[in-house]
Amino acid sequence: MALFLTLVLPLYLIIGLGVIAGFFKILGEGEAKALLAYVFSFAMPIAVFNFFINSPPVGLDILPMMGGYFIALILMFPFATWVGLKLHAYPMRVAGGHAFTSICGNAVFLGLPIAMAIEGWGPPFLMLMVVEGIIVFGVGTALMTWPEKQAAKNTLGHTAFAQLFGNIFSGAGRALRNPIVFSAILGAILSQFQPTLPAPLSITMDKVGATAGPTGLFVIGLSLAMLPRASYKRLLPAITSVTLLKLVMLPILTGGIVWVMTGGNPTLLGPAILMTAMPSAVASVVYASRYEVFNEEAAACVTVGTAISLITIPIILALFGG
Repeated sequence: MALFLTLVLPLYLIIGLGVIAGFFKILGEGEAKALLAYVFSFAMPIAVFNFFINSPPVGLDILPMMGGYFIALILMFPFATWVGLKLHAYPMRVAGGHAFTSICGNAVFLGLPIAMAIEGWGPPFLMLMVVEGIIVFGVGTALMTWPEKQAAKNTLGHTAFAQLFGNIFSGAGRALRNPIVFSAILGAILSQFQPTLPAPLSITMDKVGATAGPTGLFVIGLSLAMLPRASYKRLLPAITSVTLLKLVMLPILTGGIVWVMTGGNPTLLGPAILMTAMPSAVASVVYASRYEVFNEEAAACVTVGTAISLITIPIILALFGG
């Protein structure tokens, strides 16, 4: 209960402030984009880099955890796509949007502030974000841009597979250009040398980094308030399947695999489960809108999942947060 009151509840109250600002039109889309650009390009990369160089060096013991998460993703993507194809009768591209929304979690703005506040969870969580940046966005892009002829038939083909692997490789390149992922990798490397920064630079980084979490959470709320209104009754089947896959199946699958691969190490198991238990990310809506698939469904799933996570995240922290 103490962890919930001191860590989790304040995060959701900040999200609530963003919802209020958006609902009453105190701030709009332009302000949301500006704040998002600031957090994504400056505040969060600085916070991540600062966190790494002030933390113990990352050891090779995190590799089994990263491998477990990778295996879980490889298993979940085809299953979540199959659910979209067979249970909802979606075309391939829409099924890809369903799978992406079922797997891509709000790790940056919601999960990262939590992980960085729990001793030992920050570095493993950040390394999982590197894996997510490469695999989830690469495969998600490939599925949502599936070749038209293959999409119409809901089948696989040589061209489709070539596009799939091509997007994974290009996803790896995009992940390395992501300021947060790049700062995590650079910080992890430099942390091996435990550098001491000049006091003015260190203080500046502390102050800028401290704004990352609150501003990012506020942007989540602002974005939720501006999401298109949907008929939740009509979209209930999609909301149900995505919620079960994202908040139940993926954390359980990942937790089981990581448990086996790490010998049940709580410092690695906790971040892995937290990473996969994040509600669907606002990025799901951005990608759905960009590729014009699963638009309304993604918006509804993000809204409902964020609300449900107010219950599920405290349970996870109570079980694994110590």
